Amino acid sequence: MVGRRTGSQVDGRYLIVDKLGEGSMGVVYRAEDIGLGRVVALKFADGLVGADERAQRGFLEEARAIARVRHENVVQIHSYGVHDAVPFFAMEHIGGECLDGIIEEHARRGTTLDIDRALSIITAVARGLDAVHEIGVVHRDVKPSNVMIEKGTGRPVLVDFGVARRKASSAPRLTTAGTPMYMAPEQARDVDGTQVTPAADLYALACTAFELLTGQPVFDGPDIYAVLIAHLNATPPVISSLRPDLEPFDPIFARALAKTPDYRHESCGAFAKELNDAWKVTSATSRKRPKPRVVKEGAPRVYLLEADEAFVQKLVRTADRALDHPTVECFSAASDLVAAFEREAAELVVLDEESSASPATTIVNAIRRCPGGAEARIVVLSRSWEGPPSGLGHLGVKELPKPVNMSVLASVMARISRSS
Repeated sequence: MVGRRTGSQVDGRYLIVDKLGEGSMGVVYRAEDIGLGRVVALKFADGLVGADERAQRGFLEEARAIARVRHENVVQIHSYGVHDAVPFFAMEHIGGECLDGIIEEHARRGTTLDIDRALSIITAVARGLDAVHEIGVVHRDVKPSNVMIEKGTGRPVLVDFGVARRKASSAPRLTTAGTPMYMAPEQARDVDGTQVTPAADLYALACTAFELLTGQPVFDGPDIYAVLIAHLNATPPVISSLRPDLEPFDPIFARALAKTPDYRHESCGAFAKELNDAWKVTSATSRKRPKPRVVKEGAPRVYLLEADEAFVQKLVRTADRALDHPTVECFSAASDLVAAFEREAAELVVLDEESSASPATTIVNAIRRCPGGAEARIVVLSRSWEGPPSGLGHLGVKELPKPVNMSVLASVMARISRSS
């Protein structure tokens, strides 16, 4: 590492600026291309130090293969070299944030990424993977931390091909790697790294998409062995069990996460297309929001979190009766409701606890942090009053048990309106 200190030169062409990250297969640095005056990323294959000539040659073949891909959603490789006996790539530097950081940030706020934005990211990564697969390369480590979202443009870019392999020519010793939380069953069994196909990348993309849409991984456990066992043997959770509004995606994820590769979609693009098609067909009902009605000046604004369209209509009628036709907007995702509240505060919020995978306390806290959120009156329709206290009382929240007595709810709404 002596030859990679800040300010040192690599190959007489690159000036090391700082270290960006480190993994099992190598270290990535930010550097300046001295001749062209641009910022690049240098990835050194430290995992190959001491490897035989065949492994070194395989690494070069991978660099050449990925360099042939010209796709906006795949990181571009500029050059290949060897520095202090360690091979390295010079790659496009993507300034931005990893997808896993975005997922974690939404989780802290008790929300998930907007579905349309999530689908656009999934589609872009799928297109990039299809381009990689067309040249005979399998990425083998598709996961949120290997997807960069470029600052300013929002462009998703697939990065880190450190464990990728070319089906016909890569040395097995280079490829026995991956990340257990996103690893296809056949990849977990493939001890010499010679049997994995693009279907494994599709499985990993589906795991990534599942986490992006729900904030939770497909399988989790106390250690990597428990997670691998689950990917090998356990039935994946139904995505609508975490987000009822995503029920149209249930059969699509069931297929993409099939234990047998042949049962999955024919390509990553086909998987993404099914998700988009399903969402287009169902969006008219699953994301339908009653249009704001013409109301008298000073009428209250009401936000509803409810995934059941039939129950939405009951709630709207109840609000009409109690509040004299207020402005009502309904959301099937907590993230959409919080985003709307950030744009324009509502006097009253009604949250159906069963319509979100996030705890009610998390959603309430997210609303309270919004401008005007501290003054909002919030009613939570609770799935059960059994067990420990909900913790909502000290947040100034009114709880009503389900099934809801609509007359009682109307009375609560009217009382809240008068008090505000």
